[in-house]
Amino acid sequence: MADLLEAACSLVGRFQYHFGRVEQKIDHAVIKLLDLDEKAGPIVTGSVAFASKVNFVRTSAYQPAVNDKDKKFAEKTCDDVFAVNVVRQIVIHSSFEPHDGGVQFRRTVARDGRVRVDDQVWSGEKFSEHFSTMKKLETDLDKLIELIKPVEPIDWFMAWQDPHVESMIAWRRK
Repeated sequence: MADLLEAACSLVGRFQYHFGRVEQKIDHAVIKLLDLDEKAGPIVTGSVAFASKVNFVRTSAYQPAVNDKDKKFAEKTCDDVFAVNVVRQIVIHSSFEPHDGGVQFRRTVARDGRVRVDDQVWSGEKFSEHFSTMKKLETDLDKLIELIKPVEPIDWFMAWQDPHVESMIAWRRK
């Protein structure tokens, strides 16, 4: 039983390892977009929820994309990150036990006035599929990071100083 538990823990740990690398890429993108230094970067990325960071990256990559191919790539990459996060929630929020060389996950989910028991068995092959998906996501996120540019600062002071404001100020001086 100890060897089976060790194998199950290894699969779950390896899943979290790969997901952690995906999240590091998202953090790297946020740091680049905001042009943060090594002190501010971890503070900002550690203070923002995962989904918010992905949405920020998606919007920042999609808006300035120069062609439909880059826009589709940015959208698909971020959709894939969200999809793997849904899978991560199963792994992280479930109890688990070894099961026939794989892992059995169990958790109770109460949502929208209903309670359901989520009881899934993942084989070693299913874990391998998820590992491959996350490795590909790392590569895709590296490409996405290359496409994105730091967010241009907005000159808030100048934004309100348009010709209408100038003319109103001149009119009041009369």
